Amino acid sequence: MGTACVFGVDRSIGKQVQCPWSLSNASRETSLANARQVFTQHLGMLRTSDAIRLGVHPRTLYALRDSGEVEQVARGFYRLSEKPALTNPDLVAVALRIPRAVICLISSLAHHGLTTDVPHTVDVALPGHAQIPKLGGIPLRVFWYSEPSFSAGVQSVSIDG
Repeated sequence: MGTACVFGVDRSIGKQVQCPWSLSNASRETSLANARQVFTQHLGMLRTSDAIRLGVHPRTLYALRDSGEVEQVARGFYRLSEKPALTNPDLVAVALRIPRAVICLISSLAHHGLTTDVPHTVDVALPGHAQIPKLGGIPLRVFWYSEPSFSAGVQSVSIDG
């Protein structure tokens, strides 16, 4: 069992923080339990920044990931592993990382079951002159539309909550 040592002052909260590697097993278990509770209160999915803002230390988040209790959905997004598997993880990752994007063309047809084609990329529409978003590991095909065309016929659909 380690002893707690003062590591420094966390300027974002103005408090002294302890060395994470020197916390006792009881403190570590309490941190893990608190992190699990935070995830549960937020429907099992959180951004890294939101988890930290809600009191989950990054080491605790990574410990949960390494133990398999949470899984990384996309860069900066984690969800509880006990939740049912995502039906379309690429669309969920795009929706989380690019909230203004509209799924279009073959990707939209495949989502609605209107084609037998299996999309090799996620087709997204963005408003004119928007920057190309960076998504690690998800192939995107980006189309830019002017505002009247961009918002015409768009419907919001919930995927996996």
